[in-house]
Amino acid sequence: MTNEKPIKRARNTFSDVLKGNIPHGKAKTTILKQNEPKKIKSIFRYDQKIDMNQYRDVSVKHLLYGGKQTSLKRLCQNGSDRKIGIPWAQFQGDHMNALYKLAHDLDGSIYIIKDDHRVRITYFIFSKKEDAESAMQRIFSHNLKEIEMYQTEKLEEDITVANIPNLGDVDILTLLDLIKETIEPISEIIDISAMCRKGLAEFLPYGVKILLKKKSAESIIPSFLDYEYGKINIFYRGCKEACSYRNQEGYWKSGCEILLGRKNKFS
Repeated sequence: MTNEKPIKRARNTFSDVLKGNIPHGKAKTTILKQNEPKKIKSIFRYDQKIDMNQYRDVSVKHLLYGGKQTSLKRLCQNGSDRKIGIPWAQFQGDHMNALYKLAHDLDGSIYIIKDDHRVRITYFIFSKKEDAESAMQRIFSHNLKEIEMYQTEKLEEDITVANIPNLGDVDILTLLDLIKETIEPISEIIDISAMCRKGLAEFLPYGVKILLKKKSAESIIPSFLDYEYGKINIFYRGCKEACSYRNQEGYWKSGCEILLGRKNKFS
């Protein structure tokens, strides 16, 4: 009795397929289905925040007193008409290349540069006041974006920065009128700044700052700006305690009895 060996199954070769010799039948035709476009739902996020890169601090003093818009002024140690500040935050980590390009654009001016790593600002201190004024009037750019610069004001005992953290529902022009009525009788208004969208006249309802100089050491800056529908808080170094929730003096918002009572109720 002979043992029958299993018959090997013939394999299809590439040449057989080309000749049409397919012993095991034709392959099934593959039908390509067209990909239907996916339906993308537009989702609105209620927690989206404002892109602060689209806004910058600008001087709005001209809206109150008329004339052309001037360069923004800020308090600075040893500030002067010849000292210009350039914040690093606007360059998003590329401030070295931006300052290098700016130095080439300032060719012909004599100055020194001073880096303040604590506040991340570079100061250009010009030898001539005319060169500093000329630099502030020009527009410099880096990566197709305008470089933001500001003038400096010397830090003195009678010069104060007053902050208005929340405008409420008051528009910017009404706020400026309130500032003039309340602050001007006791202080000289050096500059007023507000957060404005770049290239537009759109302002944010917070972050207004007033650079002022007291007319006398006895002058007391009020804690509120009174208007028709309520009060607007003013804060500055050495100001009186004032609650922004109840618009009352004598205690901070953190010590407000009403808010503390609500906190204890839900805790």
